[in-house]
Amino acid sequence: MRLLRLSLKNFRQFRDAEVEFRDGVVAIVGANGSGKSTVLEAISWALYGAHRNKKATIRRLWAEADEPTEVTLEAEIRGARYRFVRSLRTATVSLEDGGRAVLASGLEACTEFAEKLLGLNYVQFKNSYCTNQKDIAFLQFPTERRKSDEVGRMLGLQVLERAAKLGKERERDFRQASEAMSVDEGAVRAAESRVQSVKQELAKIEAQRKDAIEQLDALQKEHADRADMAKKAQRAIELEDSIAARRELGIKLKRDVDSFKEELETRKATVQRLQGLREAAEKYESLEKTRRELEAARAAATRKESLLNEARIHEQEAERAEAQLAGPPAVALDEIESAVRSAKEKRSDEESRLLTSQRDVAKRHQELYAEQTTLRDRVANLELREESELSAIQDGRCPTCGQPLPEGKLPTTEALRKEIERWQEDLRGVDQRLLELEEERKQIEARQKEIESLRQQEVEAEAQLARAKAEQDHRSKLTAQLEAARKRAKQAREEAEAIPIAGEAQSLDEVAKESDQLKPMWVEFQSLGDHQKEFQNLAGRLAEAEKQFEAERAKQNEAKEELKEIGMTREECQRVLEEAASRSERIRELEKLRDVESARKDSTEKMLAMAVSELEGLEDRHKSAKASEMEAKLHGAAAKALLELREQLNSAARPELERIASDILQGLSGGRYMALSLDDDYEPTLLDEDVAKDVISGGESDIVALALRLALARMMQDRAGSPMGLLILDEVFGSLDAYRRHSVMEQIGSLREHFEQILLISHIDDINEAADTCLVVRYDLDKKESTITERVEDLEFV
Repeated sequence: MRLLRLSLKNFRQFRDAEVEFRDGVVAIVGANGSGKSTVLEAISWALYGAHRNKKATIRRLWAEADEPTEVTLEAEIRGARYRFVRSLRTATVSLEDGGRAVLASGLEACTEFAEKLLGLNYVQFKNSYCTNQKDIAFLQFPTERRKSDEVGRMLGLQVLERAAKLGKERERDFRQASEAMSVDEGAVRAAESRVQSVKQELAKIEAQRKDAIEQLDALQKEHADRADMAKKAQRAIELEDSIAARRELGIKLKRDVDSFKEELETRKATVQRLQGLREAAEKYESLEKTRRELEAARAAATRKESLLNEARIHEQEAERAEAQLAGPPAVALDEIESAVRSAKEKRSDEESRLLTSQRDVAKRHQELYAEQTTLRDRVANLELREESELSAIQDGRCPTCGQPLPEGKLPTTEALRKEIERWQEDLRGVDQRLLELEEERKQIEARQKEIESLRQQEVEAEAQLARAKAEQDHRSKLTAQLEAARKRAKQAREEAEAIPIAGEAQSLDEVAKESDQLKPMWVEFQSLGDHQKEFQNLAGRLAEAEKQFEAERAKQNEAKEELKEIGMTREECQRVLEEAASRSERIRELEKLRDVESARKDSTEKMLAMAVSELEGLEDRHKSAKASEMEAKLHGAAAKALLELREQLNSAARPELERIASDILQGLSGGRYMALSLDDDYEPTLLDEDVAKDVISGGESDIVALALRLALARMMQDRAGSPMGLLILDEVFGSLDAYRRHSVMEQIGSLREHFEQILLISHIDDINEAADTCLVVRYDLDKKESTITERVEDLEFV
């Protein structure tokens, strides 16, 4: 991992800071309490959500309520650029590759993503590549797990554990598969016996089927050769039956012809009576037509008289409407409408002015109330700050950086008290203006009563206008009624004049009398009309019956001639048909036998296929069981070998760590100490000329721990293939003298071939000499915030 950029917003003492990291050795320097270690804490928090003190808040004390606490870290890992963003409530990880693809979201999800990406959790990270301030001691783990196991995991040996575990699981799976697929030898022999038995049964069925097919073919050939004779016999029987049936039909048709002839003779008298009544019926229909015309003329005369009466009624209605319209004229509406408009305009103007006043008062009241609330909140916040500073003065230390207070007090306390008094004075002014505004509200209520009086006057004017409009509407309706009555009277007279009065050429009563005399003959004529149709229909049916009788006689003669040509008696025909039926029945039996044997063959072939499949399955299972047993042995042996290899590598890690740490120790101590040793629990012992040194100073203890940490980081980088490429050392020089610091810096410089970036955090200015880049952290007491800048030339910062 290579750090690219870090952004801090309201994180500890940083309000809004941003820094870009370069490759090589980067020194982060500054006075005590300026925020150097906070930079390292921000990196750990962005990646893992971890910080130094879980109980203390990491939010900047002087941050506004709406300002977020957020850290953004951009880093390059395995050639890809990642962006970690974390706040107090959420976090995201995205891939910066042209766009911004979100890879994880949420506090826990982003922490898990960082652990998988780096191959380290936070505890492993701070025990290897990252040395926190006051945590230089080697291998500090919160669990009771053996340190040797933790070192093995940090060096990547957990891969061998997982592989061995997977091998054991695969061994178990293959053994279970082998046991599940194991086959008894007796079952194989039984399956082979079933296959032979089914094959013999299949051969027997095939022989029976072949015999049935041969018999069927011979009988079908004989049946086909004698098919013509059977057809002739069947035709002869059909002809004999047809001749008998046609003989019966001929007798029936002859009886129908005789019956039709008798009925025709009976109906002749009825037809003659019908012809005699025809003239009287026609005269009756002519009289009825004349009768209807005379009745229509009489109805027209009645309608004309009715229309003339209706015209006289409408004329009288028009005269009454004219008399009512001749009264006094209606009141003029223009004057009343003008008075109503004037009243409305006066009331509307007063209401508009009142509404404007109400809105102005409401707006000023809202603004003054908001200002009052803001001033009260501001005074409360300033009093809380004053209380916090007074509490800090009692402790004697700055609440932000923890440094001792000069002269035992904060320089901002007096200014804060003056600011509180100034805001309280502004608050009293706002309260006075609110009281003045209340008097304006009372004046508005008096104006509302005046508007109510104007509204009452407007209502009375509108009532007078409504009465005038009602009178005008009534006269309009009378005018409309007058016009409508005149129009209806005119229409009625015109319609009456259009109706002609025809003279009666013949008396309606005379026509009705003569018509009533002829009606009985007309009714009889109508009733006999169906007899005429039935007579004609009966004659047609007689002709059709005679025609069918002749046709049936001809067909009967044709059948007799065909039967004579066949030349077989009925007994001979029946014998031929019985023989054909017997052959057909035998053919059906043989076909059924053939189908049964074919079905038995298909079923037996399926049984044979199942038996063969069962035998092959048993053989395959036997082979698979053997193969699974072999796989189980191979995976078991592999798992055992992997565990042995892990133990060997884990055992070899301690001597190698001792060797590398001893080389680093020699450089860190300037050749004073040549070696150190580790016991089985990785507890170090300093060797002075190969003799264990039981009592060592604090500086010597830090040198030993630093040598071991650097050695472990090198081994992890070289052996485990970790993508880190980053080393962070926070205040590791505090207990060292100038000579030892120089030796440590030289040793750190030699680590550049293993780490692309090395971050050194210290309040000691000497480390600048060995650094490629120097970042300076300062704390501004006035602004109450820290800043971080890159040093270009020598600057005074302590």
